[in-house]
Amino acid sequence: MIEKVIIPPNSASSHYADLQINQFLNTAQMYLELGEKSQKQLAALTSAALAIETKVQLETFGGAAAESDPNYAYYFRYCAYALLAIIISGISAVMISFNEPNLNLRNLCSPLPKRRMNQQLLAGHAVFALVCWLLLILVSLPPLYGSKLFGTGLFGLYAANSLAFTAVCVSIAFLVGDTVKTYNALAGSVQVIALGMNFLGGVFVPPQSLMSKPVLAVAKFLPSFWYVKNNDLISALGTLTKAPRPFYHNMFIQLGFAVAITAAGLLFRKERSVAQFAPS
Repeated sequence: MIEKVIIPPNSASSHYADLQINQFLNTAQMYLELGEKSQKQLAALTSAALAIETKVQLETFGGAAAESDPNYAYYFRYCAYALLAIIISGISAVMISFNEPNLNLRNLCSPLPKRRMNQQLLAGHAVFALVCWLLLILVSLPPLYGSKLFGTGLFGLYAANSLAFTAVCVSIAFLVGDTVKTYNALAGSVQVIALGMNFLGGVFVPPQSLMSKPVLAVAKFLPSFWYVKNNDLISALGTLTKAPRPFYHNMFIQLGFAVAITAAGLLFRKERSVAQFAPS
């Protein structure tokens, strides 16, 4: 008995049906090119070939098999790339303007101490980064996954983890802005740093346990690794009971990276200022 089924166009079912039809026709074409002329035999061989099934075994890494992570977990995972790229682009562009020789000399002539100037500059960067974080976490997220995410009670942990990584992004942007001198160099640096750090840190390679041991050894020196590690830890909780101790450990490591990179940026800024006025 032949049953007629109407499939809506441009639906997932229609694409799947097209895929099956193309697979049948391609297999039949292969047998036809091999010399099979009988139409009945051709249909039988094609049907037999497509009826073969392959046994697939799913391997799990780092623990027992679990359901795939919810969509909001991936949202927070990829926020690492968005935050890093946006914050570096915005802050470093301001830093390039401030480091322009004439403007820099005018600022040095002001009665404002250099330390106070750096503090105000960092405070302005922090405000810009906080606005970016608010747009990504508190404005874009609730309309997409608000009901599911808030029901788990994990939003606070996700937000705290992303805020710690935002501090890292500010420190990196401050250092990059003092290093690059042109906007073209900045555009290249943003892509190299954002993509490189997130690929090595495991943002685009879930789960991290799929990465080789040498790559993991290098990734542990990147703040994005600890951000993703925390993100996976939160996702594994399912619902909030109590924040596990490793969560705070990973978050403090990110903040440690932020402090260290900021200190390096301030040191580089001081050394460059001294070299600028050193007698030749």
